[in-house]
Amino acid sequence: MKITNLNLYLVRPRWCFLEMETDEGITGWGEPVLEGHCDAVKACVEEMKPYLIGHDPSRIEDIWSTIYRAGFYRGGGVLMSAIAGIDQALWDIKGKVFQAPVYQLMGGPCRDSIRVYSWIGGDRPADVGQAALEKKNAGFTAVKMNATEELQFIDSYAKIDEVLERVASIRETCGKHFGIAIDFHGRVHKPMAKVLAKKLEEFDPMFLEEPVLCENMEYFPEIAAACNIPIATGERLYTRWDFKRLLRTGGVDIIYDVSSSDVPRLEENPNVKIVSGPGYKFSYITMNMEMAPYDDIRVREALVLSLDMASIVKTVYGDSAELADSLMAPTVFGYSKIGPYPYDPEKAKELLAEAGYADGLEITVMLNEDRDFINVVEIAQNMWKEVGITTNIEIMDQATLLSKAAEGTVSMGVTNSTPTTGDPDHALMIWPTTYDSFLRNNNTKIDEYLAAGKAAYDETERAAIYKEAMEYMWQQYNLIPICFTNAIYGTGADVENFECHPGNAPNLAKVTFAS
Repeated sequence: MKITNLNLYLVRPRWCFLEMETDEGITGWGEPVLEGHCDAVKACVEEMKPYLIGHDPSRIEDIWSTIYRAGFYRGGGVLMSAIAGIDQALWDIKGKVFQAPVYQLMGGPCRDSIRVYSWIGGDRPADVGQAALEKKNAGFTAVKMNATEELQFIDSYAKIDEVLERVASIRETCGKHFGIAIDFHGRVHKPMAKVLAKKLEEFDPMFLEEPVLCENMEYFPEIAAACNIPIATGERLYTRWDFKRLLRTGGVDIIYDVSSSDVPRLEENPNVKIVSGPGYKFSYITMNMEMAPYDDIRVREALVLSLDMASIVKTVYGDSAELADSLMAPTVFGYSKIGPYPYDPEKAKELLAEAGYADGLEITVMLNEDRDFINVVEIAQNMWKEVGITTNIEIMDQATLLSKAAEGTVSMGVTNSTPTTGDPDHALMIWPTTYDSFLRNNNTKIDEYLAAGKAAYDETERAAIYKEAMEYMWQQYNLIPICFTNAIYGTGADVENFECHPGNAPNLAKVTFAS
C-alpha cells in the first residue's frame, strides 16, 4: 500500500482536516490544526506532501521520525500540530486495514468509564455559581473554570478576592464534594500565582492548570510547594522532550519512554525516580542482503560469531536491557527462546576465508547520534578487528540515516523496533521483502511464514508458526541481535504504586502520592 494524495480542508473558524488517500482505496483522516494558526499548519503539511506520497502508510514510526528530524529546526506548535494530524491519519488507515479501532491496536482500554468535567464561563460570581449548578443538574460531577484575567507581576488583592468569590459561589451552590478545576491559562506571574494558589486551598479544588506559562516551568515546583493542590499542565507542550525537561524540574509526576542514556542524569535529580520493567523494544544491527558481501551467508554468520554480544550489552546497557535471544522480546505473544548466538571468533575467521576474505574485509556501519548505539559499535569495531574486519563508523542525524535506509544505501545499520502492541505481526514487521528500510531481506520463504502467522486465528497455531518462522530466520543471519530494552519511566519522587507497561501505556488508576 502507498500514499497517493493528501487533501486539506479548512473549516472556519479554527479547524483543519487532512484526508490521506492510498492506492488501495483506504482513506485516513487527521486533524492538523493549532488554534490561531490554521493556515500555517496547513502550509506545513503541504510542505511535507512530496515526501509522504509514495510511502507505505503502515510505517508510522519511520514516517514520524523522518518528518520530525528532516529539518534543522524541530518542535514548536506549528510543526508538531502538522505531524500530529499526519500521525492520526496514518493510524486511521492502519485501523481500517486491520478492521479494528486504533485504541485496540495500541493495547486496548485500561478502564470502562472515566469521570469528565464540563467547562463553564462567566465573570461574575452569580453567573459562575449558576452555570456550575446547571452542569451538576445535567449529571456532571465536576466543572472547570477560568481563574482570572491577566494579573500584573504584583497586582491588587482585590483581584485575588474576585477569584475567591467565584470559586466560593460554586462551592456554595454545588456542595462540598463537587469537583472544581481552575485554569490559570498562564495569565499569572509567579509571585501572584503562589498567593492565589495558597488562598484557593480552602475550596479543595481538583487541580490548578498552568498557574504560569510552560516557558516558565521551572517555577512549577515552587508553586506546588506553596499549596496542597495538584498542578496540571501539558497543553502547550508539543514533544516528548518538552516533557522530559518538565520532569527534570520536578514539576510533573510521570514521563514515558525515557532513553537509557538519559537515566544517569535523571537519577542525579532528587525529584525524580526511575521505574523500569521489561519492554517491547528490540535493538539490532542490520545487514543489507542486496549488497555484497552481505549477500553471502558465510560473511553474515562470520560478522555475528565475531561479537561477544553478552559482554557488549552488559557494558553498554547494564541492567536496563537483556541480551537478545530471539527476534522479538519475551513480552510479545509467540516469543520463543532461540539463541543467543555463540561467540566463536575462530569459526568466524574460517567462514571469512571460505568466502574469499582470508586477507581481511572492510565494512561500513551507519548509525544516528544515540550514545548507546555508538558505544555498541565502537566495542564491536574492536572485536571485528580481531578476526580481520576493518570497520568504518559513519554517524549522522536520524533524518539522513532514514533517508539512506529508504534508498537502500545502508549496507549495515544500527536501529531498533518498538512495537506499539505485543503482537508478532507488529514485532516482525521489518522482515517482509517489501520492507524498504534498513533490513533488506530478499528471502520470500520468510514472507510465506509471516503470511501464515497473520492468517491464523488459533493462538496455539499462531505461536507454533511464529516459532518455526523465527527458528528459520535465525539461521539466515540477516541481522545481529543486540538486546531487549526495558520500558523506562520517570516519576516524581512522591509517586507510588506506578506500574510499568511494556508498550508505554500504563494503567494510572493505581497511582497514589506519598503524603
